[in-house]
Amino acid sequence: MMAYVYAAMAIGERFAAGQIAHTMEPFRRRFRLTNRFSGYSKDMRKSLQLRFTTIVCLLLIAPVCLSAGENKKKAPEQFSSLSFVVLRDSSGKPIKNASVVLHSLSKDGRQERDGLQLKTDTDGKASIEDIPYGDLRLQVVAHGFQTYGDDVKVNQAKQEFVIRLKPPADQVSIYK
Repeated sequence: MMAYVYAAMAIGERFAAGQIAHTMEPFRRRFRLTNRFSGYSKDMRKSLQLRFTTIVCLLLIAPVCLSAGENKKKAPEQFSSLSFVVLRDSSGKPIKNASVVLHSLSKDGRQERDGLQLKTDTDGKASIEDIPYGDLRLQVVAHGFQTYGDDVKVNQAKQEFVIRLKPPADQVSIYK
């Protein structure tokens, strides 16, 4: 880590002394830059050199510090295969083309922004693999049926959910 600091200090000193100026010549011509240190007093050049060295040090050290947190070993994440069967509550027949929507839940029970939508086949089945263990919000929507919703816990390698949808309830109105 100290090697980064020493390298940054050396670069800052060489830059302030004008030794790196020739390597930056194409860049300086393109952006019409001049040697900004030439018109300053010796104390001001030292101050600018210190500032430049500090900035270079921070730019070199920041990625090292940020990557240090990535080395922590985490417990291996476990994944599950989920399968869903959507049936009519009255007859037990499968409902095709029903939407099965999954949203992950945070620790405090709030729904995350990302979600997945599956469609059931002609047998009323849908499945997905590689879902991480944790809490999910499950919603099933099908035309002509009440929407189903529940929060479920995924904690097994294979889980099957059988959802029975009911026909819509009669609407209550003051005009009937």
